[in-house]
Amino acid sequence: MKIRLIVPLVGVLSVLLAGLPATGAAAEECARVGFIGVKGSGEDPDPEDNAHRNMGAPVHRLAEVLAERLGENLWVEFYPGIDYPAVTVQELGEQFRETPGTADSVVSGQIALLAKLNEITETCPDQQFVLAGYSQGAMVIKNALNGLNPTGPMAKRIKAVVLYSDPLPNIKNGVVRGVFPKLFSLAPTEFPSAIRHKIHCNPGDSVCGKVSNTCTLKVLDAMNATPLDAPQKWNDAWAACTEAHHTYESNADEAADWLSGILLNTDLAVTGYKYLTPKPVCAGSNPAVQLEIKNKGKLDSGTYDIRWIVDGDPLDHYLPSIPEGGTGHAELHYHGIPQGTHTITFIVDPGERLVETKEDNNRKDINVVAKAC
Repeated sequence: MKIRLIVPLVGVLSVLLAGLPATGAAAEECARVGFIGVKGSGEDPDPEDNAHRNMGAPVHRLAEVLAERLGENLWVEFYPGIDYPAVTVQELGEQFRETPGTADSVVSGQIALLAKLNEITETCPDQQFVLAGYSQGAMVIKNALNGLNPTGPMAKRIKAVVLYSDPLPNIKNGVVRGVFPKLFSLAPTEFPSAIRHKIHCNPGDSVCGKVSNTCTLKVLDAMNATPLDAPQKWNDAWAACTEAHHTYESNADEAADWLSGILLNTDLAVTGYKYLTPKPVCAGSNPAVQLEIKNKGKLDSGTYDIRWIVDGDPLDHYLPSIPEGGTGHAELHYHGIPQGTHTITFIVDPGERLVETKEDNNRKDINVVAKAC
């Protein structure tokens, strides 16, 4: 729906704004991006009392570094991590053995993550998301996103995902990688290709990569142990398989650089204009001009400010979010235009509230000549 705003500017002008009230400033209540972390097995068992905001150590470190990278250039809300069981590795293994192909802890995490995304979206309908998960948390994210419609609105809101040591099996050069498929016959699961993602699997990490012989033997020993010996055997197996599994805090710089390269890639460009009414423009007629704005960045624009300057008189307003790669429009309507040359300047983001990769494509100057005809 389009709403027409009658503006008392030289008494003859109206502006057509798509889908927004005719008064008021751009909404500032919601961050443009929300960061949601999902902890790994056994991390932060008490969500109310931990130093990592229930994200777990590796994801919390990523959040800290990302916040430093972004500074004041982009408003990101760093939410507390998803509250789900995140059971220990031994408990997770027992759940996979009891219900082949799934684990209650992971399913609980998937439900909690999707519920959080929907809850935020109800309050902040333009907010976009960055997700990050470690180990079991990576499994939660991957399963949850594979359950979404890849072309649906929620999938499109998720602009980037970082996974550390994803235990779900993946295939490299025809070989299934990771210790979990060997233990629990899990089918290979690929990440949704339509969502930007970066998966970190550090060298020597048998959870996500090539499984060492020592890891395999220790796991088999633990699986065949008596109930009395099983806890210690599983501890020995986990230590053998995960020496490199606990190194992901060191990946924070690389992951934050990748994320900030996406989040700071904003570019709203005025790409053209056209007359919506016939030419020539005759004095006393009602000409209309439509401007085209292209979002060339990697994020949805969010609500953005615009400025019309007509014969030196400014009018500030705002327009709704343009999706990544999408196009928006703004229209200017004269009523009974006087004879002569009229200068129209249209500016996107006049206050430079958005940090853009290009700032020299936000303006268009148009001369409208009204003739006696």
